[in-house]
Amino acid sequence: MTITNRTLFFILLTILIIGGGTLSLSKSCTGIIPSSQSAIKISLTTFPGHVYAFIAQEKKLFTKYGVNVELILFPNQSSASFAYESNQAESLLVPFTDAIMFTSKGIPSTVVYSINYSETADVIIGRPEFNSLSELNGKTISFEGFNTFSHLFVITMLERTGIHEGGFKAVNLESSQVLAALKSGDIDAGHTYEPYSSRAIAEGFKVLAKAGDIPNIITDVLVFQAGVVNQRSQEVQGVVNALVEARTWIDTHPTEAFTIMAQAASTSATEMEAGFKTLHALNLTENIEAFQPGGTLFTLGQTAIDFYNKKGQLRQKPPLDKIIDGQFVSAVRGNY
Repeated sequence: MTITNRTLFFILLTILIIGGGTLSLSKSCTGIIPSSQSAIKISLTTFPGHVYAFIAQEKKLFTKYGVNVELILFPNQSSASFAYESNQAESLLVPFTDAIMFTSKGIPSTVVYSINYSETADVIIGRPEFNSLSELNGKTISFEGFNTFSHLFVITMLERTGIHEGGFKAVNLESSQVLAALKSGDIDAGHTYEPYSSRAIAEGFKVLAKAGDIPNIITDVLVFQAGVVNQRSQEVQGVVNALVEARTWIDTHPTEAFTIMAQAASTSATEMEAGFKTLHALNLTENIEAFQPGGTLFTLGQTAIDFYNKKGQLRQKPPLDKIIDGQFVSAVRGNY
């Protein structure tokens, strides 16, 4: 008996339906995404150093590198981090010091890309009558979340002037609410970041300290659940490739880039561009260097571990070489 092409087609189709399978396409340099591949959800904020991920989305760079990505935008870091911690997202853009805490809390996480470090994007801003941090002894100061990067930033800055915890009234306050709290007199000073910091400055409030006073103290990174890195490494590489290319878009197509970023963050392109200039977005060479033993990520990581350990917040000291994985930025060099 001869099996015709039509008969063979229906046999194969029946097997596929009974088996519950789906036709899939292998990934290649053409950017074809397997039909069975679920989206990698990345949680991020409206911070200028984060929303350039929307360039990768708008210009279809994720697709170009064979990865299906869903960007989930939040107004502040605490909300974005909660989405990651509660397993609503597999990946997160977050200050590196917070990424260390995830592993300590039982959420094994891997840093695969260093996005930027804050220069004047993160500030401690106070009422106009204050001229320096040393004047804040006994005053009310806010930061975004206890035992977070924001807490570490404020404490580190104050301790340099001789003000230690207990020497001021601490308030947990989202950065987006700092300006209103300053206006109402509920706080004397607080940590905030772009775009909220520029808005507070425009209202006449005064910058008392900035992240650039201690270089790299607030460094943002791309972090993945460790299991995702192990099981979907090619897709993780695709995300890193896309973000590296998106970063270059800001240099080569600034007008379009800031327009895309502003639309994502519901602000103006002018404000977005001004905010982006308050941070240093790492290029690929700087990224590779940051991941080297003794690089800025390892140095900052040890500072964070010492801080959290001193406060009794670490259930265990996470090994930095297990959290920091430079293979993905190193691989970009050969692909882009």
